[in-house]
Amino acid sequence: MAPKRLLATAFLAALAPIAASAASYTFDLASETSIYDPAGDPGTFLNDYTLSITDGGLTGIFGGGYVTGLSYDGSDTVDGGTFQDADRLRRFNNGLGVCNVGECYSEDPVHSVDGASSNTRDYVELSFYSGGELVDVTLTALTFGWIGEWTWGGHDLGFEDTDGSFEILLDTMTGGDIGLGDQLAFSGTVTANLDSYLSRGSFNLADENLFDSVFGIMAGDMASWKLLAVTVDFTPPPPPPPPEIPLPGAIWLMLGALGGLAGLRRLRTA
Repeated sequence: MAPKRLLATAFLAALAPIAASAASYTFDLASETSIYDPAGDPGTFLNDYTLSITDGGLTGIFGGGYVTGLSYDGSDTVDGGTFQDADRLRRFNNGLGVCNVGECYSEDPVHSVDGASSNTRDYVELSFYSGGELVDVTLTALTFGWIGEWTWGGHDLGFEDTDGSFEILLDTMTGGDIGLGDQLAFSGTVTANLDSYLSRGSFNLADENLFDSVFGIMAGDMASWKLLAVTVDFTPPPPPPPPEIPLPGAIWLMLGALGGLAGLRRLRTA
């Protein structure tokens, strides 16, 4: 006869929640309403403090910032610099740009994320939420637009003598934003595809183990680009386990009867 405890354990295991698996989420930061013609009308686009996008059960909040006098110590921890919120975050058809100091006119199409001016470097701050709570994700890919300096259709575009270098900072101080004490986790340079005036390029980060809830995607020294898309992996937390409710007496009787039937069957076949 099967022990009652074993039968009860199997019964409760069937009720246990199944662990969720990681899913990939891509946040498209391009503005569908922007019609930037390099020789004419820039169109209309976002000119605000933050941008919020929800993909399934995950929400990304994107904001603009800049730092003056940035420095790192020997372990790549931020040990110097003045971090400030940007005046505006700009959303174009080739990605997000930062206007760090106003006035930021909505008809001005050229703001990028750059590190090419006055010891000041722009960044886009990313934070991720699920169910209203800040959650950790793994950053797996970035797509950039308007990278560096290039020529298309006879027009000189981008900023002179700039490139696609970038740095990724993690909120290791868990302050909810990027600042002093946070960690430089990755640096690289994205290469542009110059087949169009958008000058786009992607960078795969899947092997870099960039895991956090808040990230800063910062322009490298003498860089200029716009952030076009962000891809992350996110594993939703498992649902809470069912409450520990004592099994009613009828359940124990049923389990006992099942065990008795099993024992009777063995006797008949002996």
